Amino acid sequence: MDTTCTELPPSTTASISGNGATRLFNKNVVFLWIGQFISEVGTSAFFIAMLFWLKHETNSAAIMGAMGMLAKVPGILLGPIAGVAADRWSRRKIMIVCDVIDGVLVLSLGIWMVFFPGATTVSLIWLGVVCAVNEVTNAFFIPAEMAALPDLVPQRSLAAANTIERCLQEISGLSGTVLGSALTTLAGATAFFALNGMSYFVSAACLLLVSIPRRRSPVIEEDQRASGSLTSNIRQGFAFLRGQKGLLLCKCGSWGLVGITAIIWVLFPFYVEDVLGKSSIWFGYLATAGGVGAFSGMALAAFLNCDGRERLIAIGLALLLFAGGSVPFAFIQNPTIAIVLVLLGGTAVGFATIQIETLTQLHIPTELRGRVLSLLSSIQAAVFGIGIGLGGIVGEWLGHNVQLIYLICGLCLCAGSGLLLLNRHVRSFLSLKTE
Repeated sequence: MDTTCTELPPSTTASISGNGATRLFNKNVVFLWIGQFISEVGTSAFFIAMLFWLKHETNSAAIMGAMGMLAKVPGILLGPIAGVAADRWSRRKIMIVCDVIDGVLVLSLGIWMVFFPGATTVSLIWLGVVCAVNEVTNAFFIPAEMAALPDLVPQRSLAAANTIERCLQEISGLSGTVLGSALTTLAGATAFFALNGMSYFVSAACLLLVSIPRRRSPVIEEDQRASGSLTSNIRQGFAFLRGQKGLLLCKCGSWGLVGITAIIWVLFPFYVEDVLGKSSIWFGYLATAGGVGAFSGMALAAFLNCDGRERLIAIGLALLLFAGGSVPFAFIQNPTIAIVLVLLGGTAVGFATIQIETLTQLHIPTELRGRVLSLLSSIQAAVFGIGIGLGGIVGEWLGHNVQLIYLICGLCLCAGSGLLLLNRHVRSFLSLKTE
């Protein structure tokens, strides 16, 4: 089995040039992070409120799964176009417009539910519309933000920047999850929809203070002259991925694990209330454990700064820890043990995510980064949506037998992680030297 460490391709290495940033904590990246932190708190509270609102109003895992799956379809279809947009147009303007659209729609949902609390059918339809549009804006926002970050910080600080950004996402998501779980129990879900709407406007205001350097390269100039060749731009992203077998296979394996995790996630409200016998606030406790674990794993990834073969070994151990720790959920009914397992799983996922994400960003030339990252995130969103829908259907079919489903998912995660790590192309990619 070949585990030889290789260098980044010369064309890729040459594309990783300086961006003018001399400090990690500069004005542009700080305001980007502040805005996203506030927005994420509201988004996480909204998501938790939505899950429990759907469960309490419908008591149907199938409806919850179908809502999550169908809402992702528009964003998945527009994802490749969004990536081209991130390479062609102002990434800052794309993010601002997305935040404003989300703010208007989510705020309108909150106002509707406040004044018409009994109109469940209309609220359900409007919630689906809001979720679908949110997936579209995410399809444009995420590649624009991910492609912009390497241009806002020094190259040597990119791993640290990814770690800080992910940690802030975990902290804000954790804060919103705890807030949403606690106040959903005390006061109901409606107020959080309005809260999330306001948070998007705050994020947009912060982005107005961000300046993203303009990128100049022969590829960009050619794209601007051929502005009508949208399909050609999308094909460039696919062509790059086809030429990077290790990266592509690594992502394919990761998507399989994501799909299985989505099945586990959509049934988690049933696990909390029906298996553990706890109220929705325990969803927040478990999410807190996962967030703390992810924070720890990301901090560890930045501290160790693994490269080459060391990265391969570290990611392999993290994946096996996550997969192996998923199996016991099928048997335990003790909330304390569940918290420990979620903590360990979060640590493993946080560590592996930062390592793979940083390597992927450095491996993609800046002029292609938007479209390639968008293709990757669109496919991942599709797989996650399918997992959510499948989880809802299987959960309904098996009469909400969450423990049996979790056993099957845990075993599949173990098998998938093993197959991924045994592939020589994946090992070669994860062993790349970037320094």
